[in-house]
Amino acid sequence: MDNSPLAQSHTTMEQALDKGLKATLAKFTAGLSPIALASVYSDWALHLATAPGKRLQLVEKAGKKTWRLANYAASCALTPDTGETCIEPLPQDRRFRGESWQH
Repeated sequence: MDNSPLAQSHTTMEQALDKGLKATLAKFTAGLSPIALASVYSDWALHLATAPGKRLQLVEKAGKKTWRLANYAASCALTPDTGETCIEPLPQDRRFRGESWQH
């Protein structure tokens, strides 16, 4: 191992570079390991890939919701200010209860 000042400054520079990259990554991953995130995603994707019934269920659900949104948009375009809502939030969902969200 080279203990010269030049080798030591390179090590310090390399460590600073690594530390800076890790700090930047942490901002984008909320401090979670990018490898752990990739592992979780690939696990989910592989399970979904081997579940054709679940994929079909998700496609049907997406189709129904798309149809409902398209009908709502058309209804709003043809007869605005009717007061009708696209969906009713679940009882435990309090995000849209404020007055400014109401029509």
